[in-house]
Formats: sequence, structure tokens, C-alpha cells
Amino acid sequence: MKILRKLLSKLQLLIMGTIMAAIVVILGLSVIHFFPGKQVRDSTPTVITSPELNPIKNDSIESIPTQKLANNQPFLQHFPYAETNLEKLMIVGSYGRGEYQRFEQLNREAAQKLMHLIYAARTEGIWIIVISGFRTIQQQQILWKTQVKKLGSEQQAAKFNAPPGYSEHHTGYAVDLGDGRFPNLDLTPEFENTTAFQWLKIHAQEYGFEMSFPPNNSQGISYEPWHWRFISSPEANAIFANAKNSKF
Repeated sequence: MKILRKLLSKLQLLIMGTIMAAIVVILGLSVIHFFPGKQVRDSTPTVITSPELNPIKNDSIESIPTQKLANNQPFLQHFPYAETNLEKLMIVGSYGRGEYQRFEQLNREAAQKLMHLIYAARTEGIWIIVISGFRTIQQQQILWKTQVKKLGSEQQAAKFNAPPGYSEHHTGYAVDLGDGRFPNLDLTPEFENTTAFQWLKIHAQEYGFEMSFPPNNSQGISYEPWHWRFISSPEANAIFANAKNSKF
């Protein structure tokens, strides 16, 4: 009988322990559900993306206006930019998953400031992610050709994409940002409705970033609330001087 009573006592303790553990798990899930802004994410977030946002490497470069590039002349209201030295780049995050995952890079000084920006935002519950950083001329060529085919002409495509050799992304000082909670708004004008964009509008300049293509910009490029460039160094400021002072 004593043995039976001991077994029953242990069984009761086991059942009570299981019930208490279940309650803790349920309460934890409830907190996460109702207070998502309080979550702490230690690793760089990734989001699902589509093949269109992940250009495949292609060594063929067609119809680049090399004469204008050589003479530092604008083309379709975009300014020429040389590809930065790859040794100056560092990884700032990843975007996509599985076969579409890619690691994004920026010039070191821009990268360090961007990481400070991202983590400052996170302390306020804002989840800013990196969508696209440095981009080669080859990658830009693929995006350009797709846009020209979609819109029917280079003139129309240039309102939404830069021709290869004319993208700020070539410099390593430009970055596309998104809100980790709303991946469906990545690279869309509706990104301006997110808390990430509202935070950037107020604080981005504190870390040396400005929006490249605000509404009614002088280059006549479509509004891109996700596209920001780093200007807080002599080198970066010189690179973007023409664009900042452009009058078309």
C-alpha cells in the first residue's frame, strides 16, 4: 500500500507539473500574439521573395550607352555610376529564402551606419530589413531588360528603373529597405504607410541617409520611399553630388 501511495503521489506531481508547463507555454504564446512589437530578434531577418527580385547572374551586357558613361553624361535623367571596389563591401543582411536567398552588401562606412540605424529602430519595436544593396552592372541589365519589355520603351522603363551603369546601387552606398512585418509592401509606394518608413523619415538623416527619389524629385523618377542613399562622408557626397544638384 505504501508503494502504491508513493506511486500515486509521484503521478499527481507529474500531472501538476505538466499542467503548469502547458499554462506557461500558452501564456507565452498569448504575449507574443498580442504584443509582437516586444519580440527580440537577435539574427538578421529574412523574408520570402519572388524570383523577380532576385536577379540571376548573367555575363552578357547589352545596349549599355558606354559613350555617355565615359563622358559622365546623364541618360534618361539617370546619372552614371561606376561599380565600387568589391573589397570595400561588407554584408549587411540577407533577403529571401531557399534558392532565392541572397546576402546584401554595402560599402563599409555605409554598412556600419546602417546597422546602427537598424538596431536603433529595433529598440523602438521597428523592424527594418535590407532588401537590396550593392548591385553589379550585369544584375542591373537583367532588371532593365525586364522593365523595358514590360513597359514597352526605355523612356517609360527609366521612370522606374535605372539603366545598367546608371544605378546608385553600383556605388555600394545605396540600399532598398523594407518593413519586416509587411513583406508584401516591399518595393511598392505603399511602403510609406509602414511604421518602418515613418521611423526612417524622422531618423534616417541622423545616420547619414537620405531618400534618393522623394515625391516630385528633380530627376523625374517615380517616388521610391524604399530607396535610400548614404551621403555622410566626403566620398559618398561627391558620388551623389550631380544627382543632388540636378535640374532637368
